[in-house]
Amino acid sequence: MLRLSVLNKGDIIVMDRAYIDYEKLEALTQREVMYVTRMKKSLKYKIIEDRIYQTTEGLMEVRIQILLWGKC
Repeated sequence: MLRLSVLNKGDIIVMDRAYIDYEKLEALTQREVMYVTRMKKSLKYKIIEDRIYQTTEGLMEVRIQILLWGKC
């Protein structure tokens, strides 16, 4: 995974789930760096916010879920 020192608030990174390091994900969260990754099947999580934005035609444009992960 990238060194945290090269990432700044507002940066967005995409990662493969095979390289998930939960301590680094927490550090990214604290630095307000956004990340996208597929969750491992065994990950325990709780959805705390779920937003869907639609086009004017009613199609889903983007879905944003905010999760609490760990011992849920």
